[in-house]
Amino acid sequence: VHMGPVEVALRQKRGQAATVPLAVVSQSLRFPEDARWLRAPDSIVLTHDQAIEANPAGADWLSERVEVVSLGPDSVEPADLIGYLSRRGLTRIVCEGGPRLAGSLIGAGLIDRIYMTLAPMLVGPGPDRMAAGDWEPLRTGVEVGSAKGSPMRLHQILVSDGVLFLTYERC
Repeated sequence: VHMGPVEVALRQKRGQAATVPLAVVSQSLRFPEDARWLRAPDSIVLTHDQAIEANPAGADWLSERVEVVSLGPDSVEPADLIGYLSRRGLTRIVCEGGPRLAGSLIGAGLIDRIYMTLAPMLVGPGPDRMAAGDWEPLRTGVEVGSAKGSPMRLHQILVSDGVLFLTYERC
């Protein structure tokens, strides 16, 4: 996360660290060499043993640039991910992952807030869900078609140039 001097000063005034740690969850350990976050001082790549064994060159290359941590033998379980970050003092977590990561966190009941950007655009066919994965439907919730859901309530709406930035919180 790149911040200018004004943002750094605001963080420090609130008692926060000058930099924002970035944790990236990866199954492949493949990233562009010019990715800016690879130069950030507090970046961490969270993965699993099988990914490291499948791409040892990628793991070595990453380890020279950032901290690489394995959180399990063949997957990164949501509870292990949140537990690891919490033990490092990172308890305010924003997940900007893809549908599999989002699906695993939702399935584990670990999502308490959703930030959604609504910028309408006409496009062709493609993925139709913000979360994917083989997770058990949420134990508590309401019926939504053939699936169960967990109700969220609108917390905040921001508008900029015709784009809506919505924040929902778990009820």
